[in-house]
Order: sequence, then C-alpha cells, then structure tokens
Amino acid sequence: MKVGVISDTHDNIINIKKVLKKLEGIDILIHCGDFCAPFVIDILKDFKVKKIYAVLGNVDGDKFRIRDKKPENMIIFPELGEFEIEGKKVALVHFPEFALALALTNKYDAVFYGHTHEAKKERYNKTLLLNPGEILGMKGKVTYALYYPEINDAEILELD
Repeated sequence: MKVGVISDTHDNIINIKKVLKKLEGIDILIHCGDFCAPFVIDILKDFKVKKIYAVLGNVDGDKFRIRDKKPENMIIFPELGEFEIEGKKVALVHFPEFALALALTNKYDAVFYGHTHEAKKERYNKTLLLNPGEILGMKGKVTYALYYPEINDAEILELD
C-alpha cells in the first residue's frame, strides 16, 4: 500500500497540482493541515484515491466551508485524528509539540504533523514521527512524503 503525506499547502494551487501528479496511484492521502482556503478541497476532490485523512491547521480560515466541501472519501479531524492503516495505529495533528507528545506515549506506530514547513523524520521507540514539510514553498523546498505501512517507514521527497 502506498500512502502520500502532505502538509501546509497554503493555497499554492500550482505546487498542489504538481505534487498530486507525483502521487498518482497512491491508495491513501494524508494532509497535516493548513489548507488555507476551501477551494483547496475542490482540487483534492478530483484526486483519485481511496481515502483522504486530514487535520485542520492554524491558518484554515473557513473551517465550516472546508468541512462542508469535503468529498465522501475524506475525513477531516478538528485537532487530532486517530486511524489505522494496514494494522498500523496512526495519529495525525498539525502542531509539532502535540505530535512529539503523542509519539512519546509509544501508543502509535506513526504520528504525522505539519506547521513548521520543514521536513523531518525521527523515531521514538517504535513510533515514526514525520513532518512531510510544505507544499507552499515558503522556505524554498517543496517536500512531501511516502509512507510505507508494511515497514512503518517513510521517505521524504522533494519536488523537482
């Protein structure tokens, strides 16, 4: 199973579409927050994937419309998402402090987060702690990740 992980899209339509093109063929998409405007949801509606898990971020202004526009295959969590992917227990949040606290509980196989706009992969005991970076490109690099639940690992990729 292939799982794409993105974060901090911040309305950058061009980069969102480029990254989604690279992620074609994945089974699940995870968004770690900061869509910004509801029209980003329209772009995700057209992306062919079995499931989308997302969490709201601190700059998601119109949270009601973001939730209202979501496709049927998408779950948007307000602050903390918990779900399983192929038997792996996953937590999804936006903020790094919250993510680290969750990783340290050793309750999850993987914890995904965003907010910092910096890609980072760490391990705390059995838990993979991953920030895929940003789609916005504010800090220069546009990054995203592929998560492999069968080995509970991920690789961070840079958009060329």
